[in-house]
Amino acid sequence: MGVCRKLESLQQTVPCPIEFHGHNTYGLATANSLAALRAGVQYVAAAVSGIGLPNHAAMEEVLMAVKHLWKQDQVPSGSSLTADCLEILSYMGISLPVDKALIGRGVFAHESGIHVDGITKNPLLYEVIRPEEVGQTRQLVIGKHSGTMSLKIKFLQWNLELDQAEALEMLEKVRRLASVQKDRYLI
Repeated sequence: MGVCRKLESLQQTVPCPIEFHGHNTYGLATANSLAALRAGVQYVAAAVSGIGLPNHAAMEEVLMAVKHLWKQDQVPSGSSLTADCLEILSYMGISLPVDKALIGRGVFAHESGIHVDGITKNPLLYEVIRPEEVGQTRQLVIGKHSGTMSLKIKFLQWNLELDQAEALEMLEKVRRLASVQKDRYLI
């Protein structure tokens, strides 16, 4: 029996508000928290970035899923969500993985040429929410996976134009440098 059905059944027998507290042992805390809310549970336990043992539902994931998947406008603005989460984690001495859903510093970074081209034409191709909604900004970065389109668009951001021949020549140098550089992105 799944979380949703168990909680629906429990609510029929218990005459008080129910809180769901799911652990993230199998990476399902956010999904199970959403199932609990769908079942009518009034409260779900969540923590910033899912911190705790053995990890909890990530508050920011639950909030944004409710806002976007269920179109719930009463969810508070998340424009300071990333900064708030990072501040709390810094007090605890916890560093955040760059690819942490919604709030990782690399989540809205696009490097490959096809991604950069697509994201500039239609952000919904690769981003389910606007970065600004969680206090982030889109980053078009240059690295070993970049293509000529990435270079051209990056140069346009700097108000410079790069023709195809220049982009190809520069791309060789970028890839050579990126293969020995330790950081993920060059720019």
